[in-house]
Amino acid sequence: MSQPSPFVWFDLCTADEPAAVAFYTAVTGWKTESWEGGSYTMWVAADGTAVGGIDAANGAPAHWLAYLAVADLDTAVGMVRVLGGKVLREPFAIAGVGRAAVIADPAGASLALFQPDDGSAPEPDEPSPVGRFAWTELATTEPEQSVRFWFRLMGWTDADTVRLPSGRYLIFGAKRGDRGFGGMQASADGSSHWLYYVTVADLEAALGRVVELGGQAGQVMTVMNGERVAHCVDPEGARFALHAYP
Repeated sequence: MSQPSPFVWFDLCTADEPAAVAFYTAVTGWKTESWEGGSYTMWVAADGTAVGGIDAANGAPAHWLAYLAVADLDTAVGMVRVLGGKVLREPFAIAGVGRAAVIADPAGASLALFQPDDGSAPEPDEPSPVGRFAWTELATTEPEQSVRFWFRLMGWTDADTVRLPSGRYLIFGAKRGDRGFGGMQASADGSSHWLYYVTVADLEAALGRVVELGGQAGQVMTVMNGERVAHCVDPEGARFALHAYP
């Protein structure tokens, strides 16, 4: 059994919430619900589990922002600075939920660190049900530097390494031999960024809807255990990926 992923929440940061809702509900099968704690829309998977939400882009290009659970946010933020990363948004409170801070690694890939109020984090099922996020992936312009940063910050290790035509694909996790939480590889386009994979029941149908609704769908690739994935871009330019089991 793999360790539960520390990637616990995923926000789409966008300037056009209605358009985003129309696109992602059609592509992934998500529904939406209003958060009882305030003016915030959540993405809800087919099994009723909330997997993320919608936040304002605040002038930035549309993008997905993951929340990575840590035991002590203030200590983790201090470590980010020591390791050469940047704190893009200082720790802030999410009422009734926890505290978070937005950071970037030395190569510029950003996400949020999150400390829940109750000290716990949800443990996703295995395999990932339809509508849940199944995998996380870092594309980086500085592979060795990024490995050092994230491994020291989070205590991760190289669960496995796969040799691809494009180079080394490092699978990171809590221990060697684990399935892992995600992968790291050299960036193919000169940017450093995280990419998040959503499980769908019918990959070809979902990719057809991506294109039909104005997004971009990449080539389908077969990966570990016969699972299939495809990289996509939504109509506003936010990167995401789709995943399906055999």
